[in-house]
Amino acid sequence: NNPLPIPTKSSTNILGYRTDQRLNGNHHVNALVKKANSAYKSIQRFRSAPEHVNLTLLKSIIRPTFEYAPLPSIMSRNCHLEKLQKLQNKVLRFINGSRLIDRIPNAVLHEKFKIESVRERLLKLANNQVNVLLSQALEQTETLP
Repeated sequence: NNPLPIPTKSSTNILGYRTDQRLNGNHHVNALVKKANSAYKSIQRFRSAPEHVNLTLLKSIIRPTFEYAPLPSIMSRNCHLEKLQKLQNKVLRFINGSRLIDRIPNAVLHEKFKIESVRERLLKLANNQVNVLLSQALEQTETLP
């Protein structure tokens, strides 16, 4: 007999994946962008470092923040994935020492640094995750008596 109503939340966090009542990825992607933007600001102090150092910082600090939970992330709407792609493009321009006004196509930067687009990378990670899950399930069924 508790007279207090149970409070409802607009979003919830399940193993690092933020979702709302409609199960869209908006909260998750916004949190990833915020975290990755914070990481980007922290590496800006290395502006004068060589390209390969900044590229290593991208791969080790920034990219893992928006690659977490690739299966639900790849199922997000295009506008959500575009937010992540814009952030990656901004970091690649920083590494290259160019600005948006320099009009260097993003495809050129991706090719120069051998970095996949966010969608391609998430798809590859999601496929790897599914393959691992399937192989583990197959191993378990083979060991059953």
